[in-house]
Amino acid sequence: MGKEKSEKWLTLWDPSRYLPYAKMPFLWVTGSNDFAYPMDSLQKSYRLTKGERFLSIRIKMPHGHGGPGEKPEEIRIFADSLCKNGVPLPCIYEQGKDWIKFRSHTKIIKAELNYTTDAGKKWKEREWITIPAMIDSNENIVRADIPFHAAVYYFNITDERGAVISSEHIEIQNK
Repeated sequence: MGKEKSEKWLTLWDPSRYLPYAKMPFLWVTGSNDFAYPMDSLQKSYRLTKGERFLSIRIKMPHGHGGPGEKPEEIRIFADSLCKNGVPLPCIYEQGKDWIKFRSHTKIIKAELNYTTDAGKKWKEREWITIPAMIDSNENIVRADIPFHAAVYYFNITDERGAVISSEHIEIQNK
């Protein structure tokens, strides 16, 4: 980009200049291998916002405006919950090393742990593995044993509408 263009970008358009002031609810929909907004950049951005946030990270969802970027049902559900008093998306409100806690007005029908062993590779090049996670509906908690060789992982929960909500990803150091 060069120094001059880089400074202009940082001054005018970098998300870190605006997101700390955002207090409204956010929905972040992306793919695990997005080349334009990799997961580490995404995490830095969503952590800056002050309002409630929802993540929906699908394995290898293609980047794009139009189809891939506009078709996820989570977008409509999120908008309807804010503008039409619709049933909201499930919410992951607490996360530990190998568990997440959630609230949901709908039944959670599936929970998964997504992980990659590809430490150090560019995000767009990482291969992801998905394994089932255990749902305790009485406690609204999901658990999974984190594979020893995992370098990065996150949970997905899916409700009866097919809406996917994700936890934050965790990078395991020294991998």
